[in-house]
Amino acid sequence: MTFLERIKRVLLLDQGVYREVRDDKAALLQGVAIVLAAGFLGAVGSIIASYIPNDFINEIFGPLLGLFDLILLPLVFLICLPITTLIAHIPAKLLGGKSSYMGFLRSIAFTDAPGIFSVIPVIGAIIATIWSFICYILAIRSAHELSWGKTAAVVIISIVLLVILVVLLAILVGILYYMLETVSI
Repeated sequence: MTFLERIKRVLLLDQGVYREVRDDKAALLQGVAIVLAAGFLGAVGSIIASYIPNDFINEIFGPLLGLFDLILLPLVFLICLPITTLIAHIPAKLLGGKSSYMGFLRSIAFTDAPGIFSVIPVIGAIIATIWSFICYILAIRSAHELSWGKTAAVVIISIVLLVILVVLLAILVGILYYMLETVSI
């Protein structure tokens, strides 16, 4: 199966592709390419959006735009991949999931394929996020060979764990910011 055929199958919500890439060790590079491309195209979409004459959009997205995003966003996507995979992998294994961590990582990487639509300003990112989330659910179910009920439990547990992680990181950043502000030179 070629790389483009796999992307097409992901976009068509073909669940079998996740089991296939789970078992194909060579698919890791393809998955990483998808993650990097999704991040890059998301940055391009943000840059394009900054030229839309709408103060609301520029106010929200303006400070985050620029050439720096073309490098930063793909790296953020790549850094988040193993973290989000682990957050879903642990509950999946506890509920009887059959995939190894690396096999699941390959499957989850392919869920970023709808990120190609994020190059379309604003609406593309919304479409890509929803579509990728659907792919994420299908990847959990297929790669770990879980029932729909167990898949739903894994998704809910993963979201709760992710929210806790984000809150803890925000608290840590707040504490560090406060410490830096109170230090007198």
